[in-house]
Amino acid sequence: MLVHGPRSLIAAILISCVLPATSFAAPAQAPTAAMMAPVRRIVTFVNTGAGIPAGTYAAGATITDEFAPFHWTSADAGTLWSTGFTTSNNAAGITKPHIVLGAPTEYVASATRAYIVFPGRFTPFFHDKPFVETGYWTFVVVKAGVGWRVASQAWAGVTFK
Repeated sequence: MLVHGPRSLIAAILISCVLPATSFAAPAQAPTAAMMAPVRRIVTFVNTGAGIPAGTYAAGATITDEFAPFHWTSADAGTLWSTGFTTSNNAAGITKPHIVLGAPTEYVASATRAYIVFPGRFTPFFHDKPFVETGYWTFVVVKAGVGWRVASQAWAGVTFK
């Protein structure tokens, strides 16, 4: 560090004393189990057809997906999306839906919000033949009381085989 004059010297000393005392916590490298809980409930729905439990979605959640009406945003967006998912699959000849999410490719969080992007591999049967769709499932989860809820989710398909 270049110091010019007594004021610069005093400033340099103050800065060198203050900076080491400042604590910068490293961000977590992965979502917590609590953040993942609502995402896991949605994955369980896709893989088993079991209903999505109340409290999985935040009030005013928004969902974007590749089947009509493509966008849901209402107090019951999760219910409407899950019903649409099942109806759309049935109409298209998709059975045995199954998704596996990989480790997050992007994760940014604050104390009350997290943005998480997962690579996904969706492997249902299409007209009784195995089908593979890869893509990314993006979630924003928000802390609500003691738990976390999905405020936003969007699926973007990348490959279809």
